[in-house]
Amino acid sequence: MCKFFSCCVDKKGHVYWEPGVNNHEIVEIFKLKDDTDNQQELKFARVEITPKDGDIFNKNIDNWGLRIDEDIIPEWFSPMHEKHCFNALEKCLDDCVFSDVTISKIKDKKGLYFKNVVVQEMYGSSVVQEMYDSSVVQRMYDSSVVQEMYGSSVVQRMYDSSVVQEMYGSSVVQRMYGSSVVQEMYGSSVVQEMYGSSTCMVYSKNVNFSIKSEFSVVICRINNNITIYKGENYVC
Repeated sequence: MCKFFSCCVDKKGHVYWEPGVNNHEIVEIFKLKDDTDNQQELKFARVEITPKDGDIFNKNIDNWGLRIDEDIIPEWFSPMHEKHCFNALEKCLDDCVFSDVTISKIKDKKGLYFKNVVVQEMYGSSVVQEMYDSSVVQRMYDSSVVQEMYGSSVVQRMYDSSVVQEMYGSSVVQRMYGSSVVQEMYGSSVVQEMYGSSTCMVYSKNVNFSIKSEFSVVICRINNNITIYKGENYVC
């Protein structure tokens, strides 16, 4: 159920949602309970709204289609409930989906999607779900996370316990400090400098990295062979 926008709507029309969170997690987060065995009388319905053309950066609401993620549509579900769900989608698109802009600061925001975006600073527990094209995060602090980087995306500096979970294409992390982590590197991804106890996990050939600290570690897993690097400059 990992769709871009998931929510739950109750009979009164209240919509429950969190950026980057699926319906199963929404039920747990908001402690929603439904103790009826008759699906037509459910107290809330799980809803998914997805772009018809597959492009989450197309914010034209006509491009989005709603689906009830239940075996039977509850008898109380009406155009009013659908409208409330789309209102929540519009708020999510405004708060979380950005293209062709520069953002000075982001703090404690989750479920973010960037396309050709420059973010000057990320703080707190901010989470970028995906970065596309020439997106740039200039500085990441605290426990900030970038889940996936594509194209020519760049993170210029990572501090503290910042994490990049996956890097594809020719994505670049320029400097890693503290206990920053890159969990997976593919394609021609590059980590230019690693300091402190930074860690990278490499899964492709032609991945470049430069280690500046004896405590930094790069683990290469290629063709079932595992190599651990500590030192200065390597091309995996």
